[in-house]
Amino acid sequence: MLNHYGAHLEDEKVIDLARNVMKEVFIDQKEAEETINMLNQKLEELNKEIA
Repeated sequence: MLNHYGAHLEDEKVIDLARNVMKEVFIDQKEAEETINMLNQKLEELNKEIA
């Protein structure tokens, strides 16, 4: 049971890390806002699949 819940917490950490990396990589580019929004949407879909 611990592994089951622990794996879910690790998945959330990976998603948060990916969001932070996207912000750092794309923050200075004008067209990046659309890219970040699209990637965030995909991450939300992935998060829903994991949950």
